[in-house]
Amino acid sequence: MAIKRGDRVRVMRKESYWFQDVGTVATVDQSGIKYPVIVRFEKMNYAGVNTNNFAESELVAVPASEIESRKDMKSAAYSTPIDESKRKTSVATPTSGKRTAEQESGSGDPLVEGGGNQGTEKR
Repeated sequence: MAIKRGDRVRVMRKESYWFQDVGTVATVDQSGIKYPVIVRFEKMNYAGVNTNNFAESELVAVPASEIESRKDMKSAAYSTPIDESKRKTSVATPTSGKRTAEQESGSGDPLVEGGGNQGTEKR
């Protein structure tokens, strides 16, 4: 089966960053070059690149049914539940410490003589 543009393929080149990842075929070159298939991936490698050239022998077409089943599993595994009672956080009990955005003391005027905003005027 020939690989064509738009197909979803799995990379079987062991030294590739995207080994066994699924990508989308962007183009297939017919000129006879060694790596004619350009595949685009969702995640980027360390250099910020998300495309690479492969030979057809290094790619395996992925059936649409497998892509859909994996998409369902991925979204279920990493999504936060909408119902607040089912959410789990690391905070088990509320603390009695001070809140972070409160001013501790003073007149309530954040402008201090010689402070970091010296030279600015109050409006």
